[in-house]
Amino acid sequence: MIRVYAFDCRPPTSGGDVLQAHLRLGHEFYNELVAVERARREQYNAMCDKRSPALADVAAQIEACRGLLADARHQAGRERVAARSRRGASDDSRQSVAGAKDDLTRLWEERGALIRREKRSDPKFRSSLAGLDDAAAARAKEVERDFAARGLYWGTSELAYQAMEQARKSRKPPHFRRWSENLGSVGLRWPKRGPGLPVADMFAGCDGRLRVDPVPPGTYEGTRGDQRRGARTVAHVQVAAAADPRWVSLPIVMHREVPAGAVVRTAKLHAWREASHVYYQLQLTVLLPDAPMVPVRAETAVGVDLGWRWQESVRVAYVARGD
Repeated sequence: MIRVYAFDCRPPTSGGDVLQAHLRLGHEFYNELVAVERARREQYNAMCDKRSPALADVAAQIEACRGLLADARHQAGRERVAARSRRGASDDSRQSVAGAKDDLTRLWEERGALIRREKRSDPKFRSSLAGLDDAAAARAKEVERDFAARGLYWGTSELAYQAMEQARKSRKPPHFRRWSENLGSVGLRWPKRGPGLPVADMFAGCDGRLRVDPVPPGTYEGTRGDQRRGARTVAHVQVAAAADPRWVSLPIVMHREVPAGAVVRTAKLHAWREASHVYYQLQLTVLLPDAPMVPVRAETAVGVDLGWRWQESVRVAYVARGD
């Protein structure tokens, strides 16, 4: 079973400048991936629009519908400002926004159906579109090699790839992110086919990428306040490539005990800003050992099926007994 443990951290006691430099490096790498994806989309749209008049007509309708949606949202926003209420928009404005959204969804589905039909009818066209994806992937790998030469750790580049894969699912092109200090993430990842990092080795300092000073024994047995005070320790995270390792040390409160038999698969140090405050968090994705199977006697077993229903009164669940 996979579980994510998140622990709040204090500002770095050492390596803060190194962390900022690699947050900036990861930010620049993500924006380069955005540039590659936007260029791919432009070529893809141009190739599809030239394919048939029907596709070009749908593309023009989509652009016009986007303009109508932007105008409707702007009008609704002005009405909310005038009413000083988040629900101050008129029914006409709400209907205009909803109608524009429905039209835009219909046009996108129509465009997708036309593209799929053209792909089925012309293998050459299908291979041309696939060639755009291959060229974009090759360009992204080239950019990754350039940033790796500048010291970008591959765990951080994996985070950028994951964010880009999520952005590619949207019909809107991804946007460039503006740089701000103390904003972003650096990541650590162990090979998928490797053993990972056992939690015991993480506390023992046996790994060269992530170390956490041991928590005193018996920390998680007292009151909640005693547990939090006793769980204060220091985490040491490597944020640069192994050829030039750089470390960041942060005070951390491990308010929850990570099972000793678990294995760390990925780790992420996340930084963000809220108003004038900066927050840090260490997230560990761990593989938990399989829980032992407990034999159950059918004659004494009880099953609880949760399901909220209104049956003259509120029914929360029903129970099935073994007999």
